[in-house]
Amino acid sequence: MVRLNVHYLAISAVFLLYMSGILVASAYNTDFGSINVSIVSIPAGDIKISGLLYRPRLVLGGVSLPAVILVHGISSNKETMSDIALELARNGFVALAIDLKGHGNSEGVFGSTDNDPTLGALAAVNYIESQTYVNRFLIGLVGHSLGAGIVRATARAHENISSVVLIAGGVGEMATGSVYGDLNSTFPKNLLFVIGMEDVLFNLGQLQKDLAPVFGANGEVVAGRLYGSFSSQTARKLITPSTTHLFEPANPTIVNEVTSWIRSSLKNGEDDPNFFLNRELVYGYSDSALTISFIALIGLTLAASLIVFDMSPHISDKKKAKTTHGSLSDWRILAIWGTLGLGLFIPMLSLGSIVSFPPLLFGSSFAWWLFGVGVSGLVLTLLLTKISSIRMDLIRNL
Repeated sequence: MVRLNVHYLAISAVFLLYMSGILVASAYNTDFGSINVSIVSIPAGDIKISGLLYRPRLVLGGVSLPAVILVHGISSNKETMSDIALELARNGFVALAIDLKGHGNSEGVFGSTDNDPTLGALAAVNYIESQTYVNRFLIGLVGHSLGAGIVRATARAHENISSVVLIAGGVGEMATGSVYGDLNSTFPKNLLFVIGMEDVLFNLGQLQKDLAPVFGANGEVVAGRLYGSFSSQTARKLITPSTTHLFEPANPTIVNEVTSWIRSSLKNGEDDPNFFLNRELVYGYSDSALTISFIALIGLTLAASLIVFDMSPHISDKKKAKTTHGSLSDWRILAIWGTLGLGLFIPMLSLGSIVSFPPLLFGSSFAWWLFGVGVSGLVLTLLLTKISSIRMDLIRNL
């Protein structure tokens, strides 16, 4: 009975932690009530596109603001672009992050043959510019990876795009053909190109040379330098922060640069009396709170499982009967594997940034991490069984 009471206390504490994480994340994600966040359904031909819409409360008073559409990469969803969307909304923009066709909560099948190379992004632009709280002449696009190519195709199909941000995509073999238009000194308007220094999908040196005609540069493009001008809508800039392909949409430098670029493109760099540029980024607090809440949810599940096992004499007696002296209990085995995973995460990410093999879509770092955890766990298992009386037999101990 005492043990059950301890479990109930533990589950109550973890539940409170879980709920606290949700509440804190929600508070930051709405900028403590100054932003309205909602899910919208956007018609795109015969299907519906799901969107996550960030609207500053100011629009409820009849003010029309510039708007930005954010597009994720392959096998991803709108939530991966929500960090940038949140910071844009905090700086006075209506931000709409969408699930591409066949992704997330959007309908349709990705890769199917149809007449929409924008996979619903063009429909999202048409939707947002029809809203009374949006200035339809001030629309920007931000895309990551596959989404960058989609953004380029959308800018080609819609002539009223005043700012474009391509994050690790939109160039090369994945963005060739008339639907994408020809990158040059005037198309797309006000172009910011972002590529992480550890992004294994790109040869940064070669890219700087290839972008020279687009930027109007003599020789290779210099990262961080502004080419062209916002007044003529020919502004161009390349930034190369230290990050990998997967983490680019959540990199603080990138989030700040994108926000600043959109402001310069759509607001002529002017200060807005209702908003403040480059305020402290808050998306990290929201993400951290959600992470804590997720961990608490796992703990909640484990705590509930312990209560179920303790309340089942048959299962409890069966486990006791099969536990032998010198065996390593299940939770210690899980702790070892968990420690290996956490301990090797940063070292393997670093190794993956140096040794770009295998060349996976999201970089080799995660492949090295999984490989490192697997090999280390196997070696540790063999050593423990050789040098001690410990037996690791999960099947027998279950």
